[in-house]
Amino acid sequence: MVEIQTPILAVDVVVELPSGEIVLIKRKYEPFKGYWALPGGMLEIGETVEQAAIREVREETGLDVSITRLVGVYSEPNRDPRNHVV
Repeated sequence: MVEIQTPILAVDVVVELPSGEIVLIKRKYEPFKGYWALPGGMLEIGETVEQAAIREVREETGLDVSITRLVGVYSEPNRDPRNHVV
């Protein structure tokens, strides 16, 4: 069997409250444990990026959100020390 290696897909979500404030979470785990970050995480098999974004925000903040737009794709291979994450 041939082993195929591909980057891991992830989402980061900018949640803007009606007040104009942006929601941040404090990271519980390494890397960057204790640092502030946007809510987000890895896609699960069968999910769209929009579904993953909604799920991750709900899991990390308890907020129910809707996606208004996608902003960009960031693929620097070394941006996450665990793996190549897009």
